[in-house]
Amino acid sequence: NMGYQVKINDPYKGVELVRAYSEPTEHRHSLQVEINRRLYMNEDTREMHEGFTGLQKNIDTLIVAVCAYARANMPAHQHKHTAHAAHVHGPDCNHAHHH
Repeated sequence: NMGYQVKINDPYKGVELVRAYSEPTEHRHSLQVEINRRLYMNEDTREMHEGFTGLQKNIDTLIVAVCAYARANMPAHQHKHTAHAAHVHGPDCNHAHHH
């Protein structure tokens, strides 16, 4: 809905990272998103261009939407444990982080 072209598992499947960080039987799921560098940088000089700020805002929006979806579909008994695990082991869904 943000005007990007989106493909699933094309051209890469991303299996190894998702496998390494997911454990669906423990209610720990992973989502890998790869972004075309041309959207935010000059690939020859590696300098950020005017697309960076807009992309950064869109990624924040995406993270909020994914977290809202995850919370809405999470069993009630998982809410407390997941919030603690996110705080200790990684980014909290209440605050979008990217590097």
